[in-house]
Amino acid sequence: GPTILLAPTVCAMASASRRALPRFDASRRRGGENGDETTVDVFHPTVDPFCPSRQVPYLRERGAEVHVVRDSHVLVGMHTWEQIKRSFEKLLEIPIDASA
Repeated sequence: GPTILLAPTVCAMASASRRALPRFDASRRRGGENGDETTVDVFHPTVDPFCPSRQVPYLRERGAEVHVVRDSHVLVGMHTWEQIKRSFEKLLEIPIDASA
């Protein structure tokens, strides 16, 4: 369902577990301002040793909307929180199928 990932450590966890990067496809729904709208938003900090920049294309290729923010792993910047707030408000507007 609709998801927001904050500073995901996809590469670090895959490396630590000696596993391949996880496979997933972010679902899309009809309707956003530009047609389809993703239901997976990722906030990826640029100043974070646990979230290397090579994750960004990996996440985007799977359909996630990646917001690259100039922040650390704990995401404390006011500009970052404003973006997260908007994303969360958008997520709350997505109708959820209760039968799924």
